Amino acid sequence: LNTGVGPFDGFYGQDGGFSVVKVAKPNQDMRFDVPTIGCGTLETMREAGANLLAVQAQKTILLDQEEIASVASRYGIQVVAIDTPDSVDSSRWAA
Repeated sequence: LNTGVGPFDGFYGQDGGFSVVKVAKPNQDMRFDVPTIGCGTLETMREAGANLLAVQAQKTILLDQEEIASVASRYGIQVVAIDTPDSVDSSRWAA
C-alpha cells in the first residue's frame, strides 16, 4: 500500500476505469462507525471496473492488509492511503 497526501464515499472517473474514495465523514463517531475495506471491497471494485482505491490514512481499517495487497495486485487495482490532517474537511470527497 502506498501512503500519500459502508458503501463507497465517492466515485471518480478515469480513462479505462474509475476511482473509489473511502473516507470518514465529518464528525463521524469513530468509536462505532469506522470506514473499513477488505477483499470483498476489491471484488466489488473489480466487477464494476474500478482501478484505484484511495482510503483515508489512520482512519480506515484494512481487514488483512497482506491479503488486500495481494488481491489488489492480482486485479490490477492500486490502493493508496491519503494522509489528511484533522483540519482538512474530507466532506469535499464524499459523494
